[in-house]
Formats: sequence, structure tokens, C-alpha cells
Amino acid sequence: MKKVYKIIDINIEKIWGSKKIENKNIGEVVKFEVNENQSNNIVDNQGTKYNLYKLYSSNQRKNFFGKKYLNEDVIPFMIKYIYSKKKLSLQVHPKEKKETWLFLKNNSKILIGLKNNLKTNQISTDYLLSNTNIVNCNKYDFAIVDPGTIHSILEDNCVCEIQNNYDVTYRYYDWNNNRELTQKEFVENARFKKFNMGKNIKRKFKKYKSQKFKITKLEIKQIKTLKTTNHFEILIVLEGKGNLIVNDEKLELNQNDTYFILPNAKCTILGSLKILVIY
Repeated sequence: MKKVYKIIDINIEKIWGSKKIENKNIGEVVKFEVNENQSNNIVDNQGTKYNLYKLYSSNQRKNFFGKKYLNEDVIPFMIKYIYSKKKLSLQVHPKEKKETWLFLKNNSKILIGLKNNLKTNQISTDYLLSNTNIVNCNKYDFAIVDPGTIHSILEDNCVCEIQNNYDVTYRYYDWNNNRELTQKEFVENARFKKFNMGKNIKRKFKKYKSQKFKITKLEIKQIKTLKTTNHFEILIVLEGKGNLIVNDEKLELNQNDTYFILPNAKCTILGSLKILVIY
């Protein structure tokens, strides 16, 4: 059994998508998801493919995902890239869903959190838009979007989104995109308290840990050794190129590619790269 695999992206068309693939407007590129209805495939260096959900549902779970997940119903996190040419909806998520955003380009504007506390009798579209913070983020800035935080990714953005594996969204306003609004649920789940900018916006991001996942950003100049223990790890190449070597296996590392490293592996990374490691 191989110790490292490349993850095959899932491209999802969105009306607000900015990434062009085969005349489609791709808004979401799923880098890692393990669910019954949608799950990535992985491929080894000989071209053999496996579906992550099928592996997780089989007697291969421990070998591929590690004993940490032996008795877990689901993998607790998922990863996607967001490519927006238009504003996304003004929205919130319920308590089960925490999001984090790593910005992949400069001058990325978002709406996030409230400038001041609001009372529920003050809520209207105009009032929410005028009282939500507009924040400018640069490449590799990091935002923590706790459940209930009012937010929107604005136009011309590229964001790596790492979130709990629970994909529910309540929309209050959608800038004439003609999608269903769920304003009642939005109000029931939103936090109408002043947003803590210092706590939730990180300008020099290196690492973050939540109850469901851990993220580390690494800069490799020539060589770096990574070791996994009782769980798998995901590696995303943010910049650069190089090679990843495990035992006699060698994979090329290229920008924007994603890799699945099995438990109990010792990896050597060669090259000049910026990477994310998530588990």
C-alpha cells in the first residue's frame, strides 16, 4: 500500500464563479471532502484511483485514515477553494459549522461581523449592510468565521476555506442572484454582537487549531521532513514546486495541488515551497 496519494479536485459551477474550466464558471474547487454524496478520489503515482468515502466506509479505514478515526462517523473537516467574480450572499452558519479563510491574493474584500451590537428590531437589509465590517485582506491573511458570524466573500476573491464537515448556510441577502433566502433561520442563528476583529482576523498567519481541525502554514527553502502518527494529513501546495518522497515513492509537488498522506508515514519534501498541512 502506498503512503502518499494526489487528491483529484472536484470542480463545482456557481453563478458567481470566476475560474474558467471548459466554458464553465467554477466557483468552488473541492480539495478534500469525505461524504456519501460527494467525495474526492485519490490517485497513486501509478495511476490507480480510490474514492475516499468508499475507503472510509470499508475495512481499509484504519490503514488510510488512522486509528484516530476508527470509531468516528465522519471526517470532521473539509477543504475547498472559493473563486468569486461576484459577491456571495450575506449569510450565517449554525453552531455546527465553523469556517476559516486563508486569502490567496492581495486586496481581498470581505464583509464580516458587526461594527456594533444590534437589536433584532433593527434588522433590515440596509441596516445589516451598513453595519457589517468591510475588511481588506492580503495574501495569506487569515479569518476565523465562528458560527453565527454575519459574513460575505466579496467579488474578485480567491480563498482557501477550511471548515467543519457540516455544510448548512442561511442567507439574508443575495445581491440579485435569485437564490432562495432563509431570513428566518438567519435571524435565529446570527450573532448580533460587535465583532472581535483582533481575535478573528490574523495578518501574519502561521497556525490555527480548532476542535475539528488543525492548520499549519510552512515555508520550505530546501528540505523538510514531515511525520504522521495515528492520523492522515492533507498537504496543499500554495506556492512553488518540488518533490515529496516517502520510502521509494516520489511525487511531484505543484502549486494548487493537494496530497493525502497516510498515517505512520515519514515524508521528505524537497524544493522551494509554501504549503499548508491540515489534519
